[in-house]
Amino acid sequence: MRLAYSRFIVCICVLLAAGCSTISPEERVASFDEGVRLYDAGQYEDAYKIFDGLSYVDAAAARNAALMLRKGQGVEKDPAEAKRLFQFAAQAGLATAAADLGEMLLLGEGGPPDPGQALPWLQMAATAHHAIAEYHLGMMYETGNGVDKDIGMAKKLYADSAASGMEESAARLKALGGEPPPLRSTTEDTAGPSRESQPPSAQPDEPAETSPAPEAAPEPAPPADDKPKSADDYQDISTPDFNAPDESPDAREAPDMEPPADDAPPPGADTPDTSPPSP
Repeated sequence: MRLAYSRFIVCICVLLAAGCSTISPEERVASFDEGVRLYDAGQYEDAYKIFDGLSYVDAAAARNAALMLRKGQGVEKDPAEAKRLFQFAAQAGLATAAADLGEMLLLGEGGPPDPGQALPWLQMAATAHHAIAEYHLGMMYETGNGVDKDIGMAKKLYADSAASGMEESAARLKALGGEPPPLRSTTEDTAGPSRESQPPSAQPDEPAETSPAPEAAPEPAPPADDKPKSADDYQDISTPDFNAPDESPDAREAPDMEPPADDAPPPGADTPDTSPPSP
């Protein structure tokens, strides 16, 4: 029985390695579900092989492979590869992957903490009401970490996160004088692996290097030193007033000209010839 099962796993891996672009939707879903079953059974190495093989055609599989790379489940820890796969899945439309990537960047996993790069990914996930992303984003607004301090925004994020059952958000909201809202009727486990196969809504060619922002949420270009800046560090360029007087050097007020003498001939009159006669 064990030998037959091992051959089944090998067949799946060979199929995936042969070219995921040719796998049918039914085969993709069946392989993904088998990966989830193996993960739940603690057979992480086999589960990782399936998720990794599906990662280029399934956003949920790419995220699951990234989660395992992040934790070292069934594969050696690799934060850099985890971030690349998280970004791939996030750009393909998976908000949970955007939250995972933002959290890694914010906490400095695989490098120094970078709230500037974390911000747009957390914002992307927060628009989907991802509780963990909302908590991290609320902390950033509460403390002014990478953003202008905004207690009102922090409380809104904490409240929505607390409604999903995030106890840390409920505690912060209460500390700021807010009242935790009632829990939603259904809450989703956004920290664990994805449970349903999800073909990318806009699949990139391959996982790219981690970039500071997704195209869906462009940020102002940072200064040359690449350090996160607040809005006050950027000049306020006001709209020009085209009705205002022109103050350019060529439009300076001309000096007053002295009026003509009273005995000056009127314009257009013949001027008498006062030159001496020729000899």
